[in-house]
Amino acid sequence: MLLNLDGPCREPRRLIGALLRVDLGARIRVDHVAGRVQMEGRFWKHEVIAAIERQGYRLRGWEERPLSPRVMPGALAA
Repeated sequence: MLLNLDGPCREPRRLIGALLRVDLGARIRVDHVAGRVQMEGRFWKHEVIAAIERQGYRLRGWEERPLSPRVMPGALAA
């Protein structure tokens, strides 16, 4: 999921901490200057949005993306 904040991210570590409480195993990348957050994992979209809003940020929009491709265990043996 790619989230666009309504401005720059002032405290990226605090935001990352809040998102990790939603999904501890998530992969999170924050472009604090552009106000973009890329998050990949297993989570509910409304929980992520609520966590961001609790940190005082507003969302300009978001884009859902499929999970990154994974190698199936049987494909390695072939």
